[in-house]
Amino acid sequence: MNFTPEELSARLKTEGDAVQAFFQGLAPGQWNLPVYGETGIWRVRDILAHFIAAERGFHDLITNVAAGGAGAPENYPIDDYNRRT
Repeated sequence: MNFTPEELSARLKTEGDAVQAFFQGLAPGQWNLPVYGETGIWRVRDILAHFIAAERGFHDLITNVAAGGAGAPENYPIDDYNRRT
């Protein structure tokens, strides 16, 4: 798939709006429901927190690359990053 930047931007907004609507529609008791537990218990609230941390990380990575930086190192420990965020 070869989307234009404008198409990707529109799609990002549409998906972001859908994610926001989903989380806003949760009842208070649903925030602590476990989602999965392969590497520890992740609750619904943990997933949203991870989305936010990942977005910040993507922003920093793309900003680095756009400025001529190398981006993430070849052997970047993504699983460690995921456990921390």
